[in-house]
Amino acid sequence: MHNPQYRLFLKHWAVSMLPSTQREGVLFVDDSQMFGSLDHMLEEFADWGRHYYPAPVAFQIGYPVDKKWWGKFKDPARTIGEAILKVIPNAVGLYWVDFTALEVFPP
Repeated sequence: MHNPQYRLFLKHWAVSMLPSTQREGVLFVDDSQMFGSLDHMLEEFADWGRHYYPAPVAFQIGYPVDKKWWGKFKDPARTIGEAILKVIPNAVGLYWVDFTALEVFPP
């Protein structure tokens, strides 16, 4: 038995690897990387959001391999975050990965 206030966090980059029908009490987190641009990221993340709608979804962002494009933004966390939230209504979480966190959020 678990506390009903808790939510299960399931993470992957492929919807085929996560439950196909279970939505209640689950947060689906996409940890995809290797995008060619912000637009490419938004397309894939929007598909994720639609696939799991109305369940809440979240996204890991800021991978080093994607720095070639996000590194050009003055405030990459804000730019990417606002873009995601604008197109994915069931997005409830954005997580900057630890690999580059100190570059974007210096101590």
